Amino acid sequence: MKLLFADPGPVPGLAPSAIQVLQSVDGFARAGVEVTLMTPEPSLGIEPESVLGRPLARSVRLAYLPDLRKRWFFPASSSKPFYWMAARRARALAAAGVVEAALVRNLKMAEVLLRAPGLPPVFFETHELFAQSFKDEFPERTTHQAKKLARLAEREGFVYRSAHGVATLTAALASDIRAEYRDVAPTVVVPDAVDLDLAAAAEGPRPANPRPVLLYLGSLHKWKGVEVAVAAMRELPGCELWIAGGSDARIHDMRRLSASLDLSERVQLLGRIEPRERFKLIAQADVCLLPLRPYSIGARYTSPLKLFEYMAMGKPVVASHLPSLAEVLVDRRNAMLVRPEDPRALANAVRSLIDDPALSRALGAEAKQLAHDRFGWVQRSSRLAEFIAEQLARPRI
Repeated sequence: MKLLFADPGPVPGLAPSAIQVLQSVDGFARAGVEVTLMTPEPSLGIEPESVLGRPLARSVRLAYLPDLRKRWFFPASSSKPFYWMAARRARALAAAGVVEAALVRNLKMAEVLLRAPGLPPVFFETHELFAQSFKDEFPERTTHQAKKLARLAEREGFVYRSAHGVATLTAALASDIRAEYRDVAPTVVVPDAVDLDLAAAAEGPRPANPRPVLLYLGSLHKWKGVEVAVAAMRELPGCELWIAGGSDARIHDMRRLSASLDLSERVQLLGRIEPRERFKLIAQADVCLLPLRPYSIGARYTSPLKLFEYMAMGKPVVASHLPSLAEVLVDRRNAMLVRPEDPRALANAVRSLIDDPALSRALGAEAKQLAHDRFGWVQRSSRLAEFIAEQLARPRI
C-alpha cells in the first residue's frame, strides 16, 4: 500500500498531536506500508530522535511544504494555504503513482481534500465528535457561537459521510458519530498506542522512593481532572504527587490550588517533559493517575497516550470509571477504576495499592501484558492499514 499521511501541524513536533502523527507514520513504515509524510516544514532543532529515541524509519518519504503562517506576506495563523498546497501536491503524487490513499486527522483539511478533484481516496482519523465538544465547552451559546456550531456540524457531517473510511479512537465515539450523522462512511476502532521500544529501554528496578510517588503525566486541560488528583492528596498524607506537563497558565493554576490546600510541599509541578524522557519519569512512579472528568471528550472519545505508556511500564493505574477507559481497563484486573470527580474514591484506590503490594504488582503486570499484546504502534498501524486496504478493494456504491 502507498499511503499519504498529511497534517497541518509540523512533524516532528512536541505537541501530543505531532507525537501521535510521527509515531503513526513510523509504525506504518515498520509495518511495511510505503508512507509519505506531508506537513509544514518543522522547526530547526526538532528531530525525530527527540521524540522516538531513534531515527525515523528510513522508508518514510518526507514531503514537507512551506509553512506560510505568520510570514510577513501572510501574517495570519490560518492553515488554509497549507490545505491548498497539500491538495495540489497530493494530486501530483497520486498521478505519479506515489500514493493511492490519503489519511488525515484534521477536520478542516479533510473537508478541503474531500472537495478537491483528482485526489486519491481520503480516510479520516477522528479523535472526537467536534460539534459535541463545542456544545460541552459552550452550553449557553451566543448567536455567533450558535452559527459557528452549525457550520462545524455541517463540516463534520460532510467529512464523516464523504470519507472513504473513518477511524475512531473508541467504540463509543464511533457509535456517537453514527447516531448523530447517520449514513457515515465505514468505520474502524483503533485506540492510541505506545512505543514499546522506548518503554523497554526505560525499564529498571522498582523505585525505592522515601514516600510513595503518584504521577500524572500529560496536558492539564480541565477535562483531564488533575484538580481531582490534587484534592485527593489531602487524604494521602504520606504520598507525593508529581504533575508533568501543561501550559504555564495551567501550571500556575495547579500551584495556586496546591497552596490553597496546604499541599505545596507534596505536590511537585515538573513542567514540560521531553517526549523521549517521559518513560524514565514513569519508571520512577509507584502509582500512575488518569482522573478524567465526565465531559464527552473524556468520557467517550479519548484514548490517552499516557494510559498506554503507564501500562507498558507495568505501573498500577488509578483511573476514572468512564466508557472510553473501560474499553481498555477492567477494574481490579489491570487497573483500579473509580467514580469520576471524587477525590476520596481516588485516594482510597491509591491507598489500596500502597497497602497491598501484591495487588499493585498484579495489576501492573496484567496491564503491561495487554499493552505489549495489543497496543504497540506497529500493531495499531497494521490494523489501520488493513482497514484502508479493505476499503480500497471494496467497490463504493
